[in-house]
Amino acid sequence: MRYPQFDEDVRASVRTAQDRARVLAHLWIGCEHLLYAIAHSPTPVGEPARAHGVTPDGVAAQTARLSNGPRRVGDGLDAEALAAIGIDPPAVRDAVGAGLGPAPVARPRTWRRRRVRLPGHLPVTCRARSCLDLAGKDAERGGTRVAEYHVGVAVVAADGGLVPPILAALGVSRPQLSTAILARAPMTTRRLLWGMLGVASVLWVGSWRIIYLEVTRWHHMDSRLRFTTPSPGLPVITLRVVAGLAPLAVLAAPVLLVRRSRARRR
Repeated sequence: MRYPQFDEDVRASVRTAQDRARVLAHLWIGCEHLLYAIAHSPTPVGEPARAHGVTPDGVAAQTARLSNGPRRVGDGLDAEALAAIGIDPPAVRDAVGAGLGPAPVARPRTWRRRRVRLPGHLPVTCRARSCLDLAGKDAERGGTRVAEYHVGVAVVAADGGLVPPILAALGVSRPQLSTAILARAPMTTRRLLWGMLGVASVLWVGSWRIIYLEVTRWHHMDSRLRFTTPSPGLPVITLRVVAGLAPLAVLAAPVLLVRRSRARRR
């Protein structure tokens, strides 16, 4: 996986997910285990999850319910709805069993069954690995390490698996939960530089617009930008300083962004 290293919060979440998988006697780490870890997390990422109803107990209960799904034909059907149209699921099940006959006797295996060995770390499912890959790409675009909010948003947005039915059973809106998690994300250097570029651009254009009005209408400055009054006042002096510093900030922000981008590629 090509992305920056996990931070300590993500490592703790993966350990929690692994412990939860072991409690359930699962031989893998899936998205449902990562969702439980996010709900169990004491960090700012876990707080909005629990506030939206994604609690550890709720995720555990729904995971157990969905993992122990229908075992026989017709177990997951609505018996009352079928009875309303004249269908009796037990009778259909018995008829199918009578038509197919008795189940064949399983032949004993002649080969030696390989023992299942549990290593120090359980394997990650393909869907969970895809979530981690998506979190890594988001972190790479931001120029940061993979944080817990990256993983949280990726797990909540996962398609397929147990996460969508778990959140649906808990009555949680996936877009709202993702937005709440992202709202707790810290300000990254890249976002800070882009913000500095936007603010500096607005100050640059606005300050020179006001200077134009000072020269042409209000006459606190002349065409050479010299003060026409002995004491121009703090607002006019501040305007003059902002008009001089804003272009420097506008030029410095792209340079810093380019240097940071090149440093990440090395």
